[in-house]
Amino acid sequence: MRSDPLPTRLRSLKHTAWLARRRAWAGVEPYLAPGIDTALRRYTQLRPPGGDAVGPISARAAPRRIFCLWTGDNPMSSNRVRAVTEIRRLNEPDVEVIVVKPTDIEQWIVPGHPLHEAYEGLALIHRADYLRTYLMHHHGGGYSDVKAAKNSWGPTFEALNADDSSWIVGYPEVSYRMVAPAPQPLRRHLRVHYARLLGNCAYVVKPGTPFTARWLAEADRRLDVWKDDILTWPGQVASGPPGYPLPFYGLLGEIFHPLCLEFNERLRYDTRLIPQLHDYK
Repeated sequence: MRSDPLPTRLRSLKHTAWLARRRAWAGVEPYLAPGIDTALRRYTQLRPPGGDAVGPISARAAPRRIFCLWTGDNPMSSNRVRAVTEIRRLNEPDVEVIVVKPTDIEQWIVPGHPLHEAYEGLALIHRADYLRTYLMHHHGGGYSDVKAAKNSWGPTFEALNADDSSWIVGYPEVSYRMVAPAPQPLRRHLRVHYARLLGNCAYVVKPGTPFTARWLAEADRRLDVWKDDILTWPGQVASGPPGYPLPFYGLLGEIFHPLCLEFNERLRYDTRLIPQLHDYK
């Protein structure tokens, strides 16, 4: 019995129209995005998302140090070397700058809390995503991508540690277009309130809070699910072979941004932490 071709043609037309709309939006969105960003920033100021109740909660101070991570054996580019030099120039000796390389990781492992067994199979970018999560939960302090800083972080540490109601300080996410992927309706909610999220290139974190505990637990849970595939098809630099299971944002943005929304009343914002976001490779 032959199937009716009409539903097939209708589905094809619908898909073609959807692709045309996507292409059209992709062409105009870069021009509209700044205005959308401004409107959403104003909206989230007037209609903030809900969050946990504000109030003092016991938390250790954020140690005055900044972790930078280089998780592979490949050499840093000249831009990366200059970035570390600039971070040190602006912060030391007031704030210690620690570059953690593969040979240094062992000294930061907490007894009884090893890195996930899939760690060595991760792409280098995902190693950095996981390792920062581990360090921020167990040790705390600052984290910076290897990108040039623009300001000293000393005042940021002082402000966070003087505020018993806040756990993390970072710069507000720069655009709704930078929000990590998520299923609807969460994705829509994250994009509407993007200015309440923290950017993922630089922050200062108090260790051992419910935020960092949830952050690390979800990263470990995801690696439990993906472990066999990671070890079978280990990653490379930013991704991996066809069988490598992790999406680009899978170990960081997809976890961190929803937590920022849930705990937004525990966050502080400091635009001085925005690093150089261009020409850094």
